[in-house]
Amino acid sequence: PSQIDYANLPKRVYARLRLISRILRASVRSHKTIYAYGASAKGAVILNALKNDGNTIFPLAVIDDTPEKQGLYMPGVPVPITPCPESLGRVDVLWILSWNNAVAIKAKARERGFRGAFLTTSPTVQMEYA
Repeated sequence: PSQIDYANLPKRVYARLRLISRILRASVRSHKTIYAYGASAKGAVILNALKNDGNTIFPLAVIDDTPEKQGLYMPGVPVPITPCPESLGRVDVLWILSWNNAVAIKAKARERGFRGAFLTTSPTVQMEYA
């Protein structure tokens, strides 16, 4: 098994946060609508890490299928949690916060008319077009 490079972990974390911030800023400059999917704890951690690093651009909402989460906000950031709309055709970027459920989320998004770019930030940062 490979060794984890703990000495460089903070540097790698901040580099990833800066990359995500650049992607969000570029999307907003291009007038893209950004939503996220999956109101998970790991999503809340990354949103708060971005906020603490000075990021001010967040998704318009976090879509989640859990009725108990809908109508609430992501902890620590001003992002509402909403049910999945009937159509995702007007969403340009869908940020998958529950990366472990990415396959199912992508399939559901495509079924709802999503034709934009999926943003995943873990295990790597990438944009994938639907």
